[in-house]
Amino acid sequence: KGATMYDAPVVGSSAGLEKKEVVVLVGGDASNFDKLSSVLKAVAKDVIYIGPNGTGLSLKLVHNLVLGTYIASLGEAAHFGMQLGLSNDAIERLFTSLSSVRSPNSALKIPKILKGDYTPAFSLKHMVKDLGLIEVEATRHHSSIPLSSLSLRLFRIAEQQGLGDRDYIAVAELFKQGLSQFTPSG
Repeated sequence: KGATMYDAPVVGSSAGLEKKEVVVLVGGDASNFDKLSSVLKAVAKDVIYIGPNGTGLSLKLVHNLVLGTYIASLGEAAHFGMQLGLSNDAIERLFTSLSSVRSPNSALKIPKILKGDYTPAFSLKHMVKDLGLIEVEATRHHSSIPLSSLSLRLFRIAEQQGLGDRDYIAVAELFKQGLSQFTPSG
């Protein structure tokens, strides 16, 4: 009674939460945002008001659409590079310090992909859930999301192969195994 509902998903990793490097995306009543923000700033570097209830979650889904497709692409690129005979060091350096597509995420995840270290920080099954929610919302809003749909397919295959409890970067294992349905025909 008398409570106000907010959605406040977090953008960032569990390690980022410990270091107070995450961003909280808030949806709900704007009139009490300042009070809520002062509490959330104890664990976040930034707290952003997005709009009415549900908009924080919507923006988080937009974020995870990019994250899912980006990680699937990083896994594919890493294994393609290895198949071309490139050293892990060269691939890692490209994605951690040289490339225009480097990011905090590639700096954190490429070394782990190359080593096959899928110790969970954000589980693959949770990425499947989020990409599934994105697909539901895209259908509801008549939005075309071909890259996200393909990524969801890849993550579901990885989950069916028993990788659901591993870190979401375990989708990279699919590229090690080779997916004949995705091999170009010559």
